[in-house]
Amino acid sequence: MDRAELLESVPHEPRWVEARALLLSSESEVRSAGAGALLVDPSFPIACTVGVPDREVVLDFDRERPTWELLVQAEDLEAVRAMLPDRVVHPATVFAHPDPASLPAPSGAARVLAPGERVAVDHCPESLADELEQSFRRGAPMAVAELDGVAVAFSYGFAKTERLWDVSVDTLEHARRRGLATAAFCALAHALFADGVAPAWGAVDSNPASLAMAARLGFEESAKLYVLVRPAINKG
Repeated sequence: MDRAELLESVPHEPRWVEARALLLSSESEVRSAGAGALLVDPSFPIACTVGVPDREVVLDFDRERPTWELLVQAEDLEAVRAMLPDRVVHPATVFAHPDPASLPAPSGAARVLAPGERVAVDHCPESLADELEQSFRRGAPMAVAELDGVAVAFSYGFAKTERLWDVSVDTLEHARRRGLATAAFCALAHALFADGVAPAWGAVDSNPASLAMAARLGFEESAKLYVLVRPAINKG
């Protein structure tokens, strides 16, 4: 299947937000063969299966992108895992919100960045700074909360489709437990929902803080998803 055919086959559901976002991106690689396809982000370490790709497609990806995470749908897990026995499987839960308009109203603690606007991130941990820089480069929607004029909490939609955005929320350690992550998320959620784009929340089951925050904000479990990683890569 080509990119257009794959887009037709992938539904507008929270568990598919990363796959649809990759298909909508002209930068992504679509490796299609047999009954399935493998979608690869060339610069950010994530890939998704759609159906069950041919074995050689999967093995070539594993050799070329050993540090990339591979997202696999529940119905395809057994077949894909058999091709990649050395990868560790991390269960994840995907949540949807029944009524995004009912989320807490945006507060003055956070603001949505204007298109093309950037904030300094060199004070952030390297992995977070890299992801934020990638988000800026791609024009991902983002909201920040600041302390003393410095951004310390971020909510952004690195993966965004026509109807959904995949929630990412991060707070610098010294600024936690002040409600800033919630403020940043709610500011962005209301701004995007005004344009008809709803939040999809995904978290590996080994991340209780993210699962608890989703529950606290009223998200409800929508589906299970599985993240396959090489053993040297720790999830949390």
